[in-house]
Amino acid sequence: MRTIAHPLDFIATFDSRPMHIALFYEDEEYAKQIEYAFLRNGLARSQHCIYTTHEGEDNSSSNADAEQIRTDMIKHGIDVSKFEKSGYLHIMKINDPRSDPSGFERGIENILNRVLQGKKPPIRLVCNSKKIIENEEDAKANILLERSIHSNFLDEFPGLLMCPYQLNKVPSPVQLEWFLNHMRHHHSAIFAPKYFEGSGLILDQY
Repeated sequence: MRTIAHPLDFIATFDSRPMHIALFYEDEEYAKQIEYAFLRNGLARSQHCIYTTHEGEDNSSSNADAEQIRTDMIKHGIDVSKFEKSGYLHIMKINDPRSDPSGFERGIENILNRVLQGKKPPIRLVCNSKKIIENEEDAKANILLERSIHSNFLDEFPGLLMCPYQLNKVPSPVQLEWFLNHMRHHHSAIFAPKYFEGSGLILDQY
């Protein structure tokens, strides 16, 4: 494993080579800083950058989430109006693949196809597939999701994918199994427990 001392220094080393990245955090504001710096670095390289928000039970709540994301991005130095108009920045709603009538695996494929459609590689995607892993069922579904995405990642994914997870919200009975799975099924991991602390590392399988 190769470690770099600080998460923001770590993500600054990313270029266009495909990479599946796990972001483990506890402080939501710190996570936003890392996520938006990751996208800001991509926008500076004229890369298509996508931020997904989990689809709510009704459109009004989802729209409110999207507007809050835009506000947060502006606070973190992203010119949202400029990059949305130029077509390089995309804020998209996605659903839980478990709700797809064609099945879980096909649901994952459908989400990725819709999110990536029309975007020229390399792309950067911050994927919030679910806001909070609330129970063991959520955790086990998330384990399968990450395994599925990672299985052919380097051959099929056209860029960099960051998967943020609030570590202290994962149910304790499955937390160890969940964590070990994610360490095996990502190319790099960022640990951001408290504001301006933490580190990033490249995992052995990359």
